[in-house]
Amino acid sequence: MQAFVMTELGQGGLANVEDPQPQDGEVLVRPVYAGLCGTDIHLFNEGTMLDPADLPLVLGHEFVGEVAGGDASASASAGLSVGDLVVAEPLVPCGTCEQCLAGRFNLCSDWEHLGITRHGAWADSIAAPVRRLTKVPSGVSARDAALAEPLACAVNFVLDRGRLAPGDTVAILGAGPVGLLCAAVARGAGARTVIVSEPNEGRRKRALLVGADVVLNPLGEDLEAVIERATEGRGADLIVEVTGVGGAMAQAITAARPGSTVVLAGLNSGADVPIKTNAIALKELDIRGGFASRAAMGRALELLADGKLRIDPLVTDEFSWAEAEAAMAKVASDPDTCKILLTAPNHIQK
Repeated sequence: MQAFVMTELGQGGLANVEDPQPQDGEVLVRPVYAGLCGTDIHLFNEGTMLDPADLPLVLGHEFVGEVAGGDASASASAGLSVGDLVVAEPLVPCGTCEQCLAGRFNLCSDWEHLGITRHGAWADSIAAPVRRLTKVPSGVSARDAALAEPLACAVNFVLDRGRLAPGDTVAILGAGPVGLLCAAVARGAGARTVIVSEPNEGRRKRALLVGADVVLNPLGEDLEAVIERATEGRGADLIVEVTGVGGAMAQAITAARPGSTVVLAGLNSGADVPIKTNAIALKELDIRGGFASRAAMGRALELLADGKLRIDPLVTDEFSWAEAEAAMAKVASDPDTCKILLTAPNHIQK
């Protein structure tokens, strides 16, 4: 089969590789769409989360595709048949460590990950564990379902870690794809007011399209003052930081009202970030981390099936996965690019 294969740091391209051989408990999936994620770009260019021993590696961990064979017994047990459209939670937990036994699969101490530690979805086919697949409900398009994996992360950040309740006010710091999905989830979950802070004008406009009530440019506006005005002085119940930028993390702590929750879900290069710890103590803030998702894929698809989310403004481009390098370059060079979907050449819809 053909695939986009990373061979060395910053190097890769179209290659002929052996067809994947599904093991027990796995099925073969033919991707229809695969998302280009910031993690893919950091992995390809910087080696983030990559073990060089895993090269050459087929990249791609966000995908939707059709079941095409594999372990028939495992498929039947999961209610899957050949031809079914499925999405995957790409982190594959061991299932036996302390974190897994506690249901915190995203914190597994011995995990694998499609597209990072094992071959991914920028290819004609991928072998994926049945236990990490979810059938796409009728009425949800393959194009929308392609965003299910980052949407599941947003569900985790806003609803699980953030514990957003109907009627709450939420501020989202960052309007990249995950930030926009967080705004959409908050709106779909019944938030009273959704505030989005983002320096890029095009992304602020997209935030309004997916459900934000108020947007601001943090480079020229005061986040705390905007929140105060939007909430008539009450403040936000929840702040979700998804940029990983040190200044935004510190801003989240400063702007949080007493007794509120702050979810830090943005990842950075590992640099130390100065935080006003007195503010955390004096305001009794609940600071929570957010990483990937756990058991959130089904709920993400339910939100899509119920028509509670508008996510179509996120997708700005489609490329063949054979053109993945060009797609990554576009993200770096064009600030108006939001979410790029990759697909087989014959599926491209310009």
